Amino acid sequence: MSLFGTNGRLMPKVRSAVALACTLGVSLALSAVAAVPEGADLAKVKAQKGAVFTFVVEDEDAKASEDAEESAAETDSSSTSDSADEDAKASEAAGEPAIASSAAPTLSTESEKAITKAISAAEKRGTNVGLVLIDLTTGAGLGYNVDKNIFGASSVKASCVTWVLQSYVDTGKARLTKEYPSGIYNSQGYLTVTSSKPLQDIMRNALVKSDNADYLALREDFSEKSYVKWLASCGIDDAERMVQDTDFPHYSARDCACIWLRIASYIRDDSENAQLLASWLSDAEFSNIGKALKNQGATIYCKAGWNADVGYQGCCEGSYVVCDGREYVLCVMTDAAAYADYDDPACKDLQAIAAAAFAARGELAG
Repeated sequence: MSLFGTNGRLMPKVRSAVALACTLGVSLALSAVAAVPEGADLAKVKAQKGAVFTFVVEDEDAKASEDAEESAAETDSSSTSDSADEDAKASEAAGEPAIASSAAPTLSTESEKAITKAISAAEKRGTNVGLVLIDLTTGAGLGYNVDKNIFGASSVKASCVTWVLQSYVDTGKARLTKEYPSGIYNSQGYLTVTSSKPLQDIMRNALVKSDNADYLALREDFSEKSYVKWLASCGIDDAERMVQDTDFPHYSARDCACIWLRIASYIRDDSENAQLLASWLSDAEFSNIGKALKNQGATIYCKAGWNADVGYQGCCEGSYVVCDGREYVLCVMTDAAAYADYDDPACKDLQAIAAAAFAARGELAG
């Protein structure tokens, strides 16, 4: 049974702390979560320009419920407010932590310098950088230049495949075994239909092999309006612009994180289709984030994108990371020309940024 509704959000009755497990050949013990953030909440985070900043993504429904309960409690307990204040002061005097509302964490000077150094190295080469890291247990995160639209290249394929699974396969409108048109990616950047193959093979190739023809087949075989609706449900404000901005759109680190928050919640689902997606995203043939975190003992679900064509340059990656019993969404977007080579300068820049950001994850734990 899934703990999430059809929109990928935790069901109301399980927004209290729960223990979740995900099985992909091995059992992964995930941390308890009070309220997993989602894109609609991330969209409300105010960005700071020109500097690494921290934030907390709060579940708006849970927050509204808590506010209502607090208001009722204040009305019922007005006669005891003075004694409550005294108790709080006494606790503080005794060295006990006072209860406080969610607040953005403060990065250590060391972590801030390390992240800034990695970003600056890329920027000195004329590269724009976008970054988001979120601890899914606390909702705390860090970001940089989160709203800069950058050519996402093949990183967008993760959203496309997840959309088709959730909107068509899960609803019975499409079958994994049914054959759909596919073909070759021609020199003009379009799909030339030459054959058909099972939908499952098309989706797997689009993710694991980053096959452009199979990705374009998905875009052509299914409704553009449906894709817009799905992206908007993830919390992306300009979903229509994103879908119409070529088959490989420009989008921001915030948008990327909105998508991966949805993917993360879907992967936790115990459904066969969700676990199929997880197997594809954890089997990528090329991943800069995977390279950056290879010694962390993490399980990484990711999709990278790279391109060096003038006007369409990008080295980007979105990911859902499980490490030491905690879960994270990590997205890095850069507009540097890149090739699928771990020693490519743009790829090394992304690896350095991802490594520096992930090294600060302990400071988001609360």
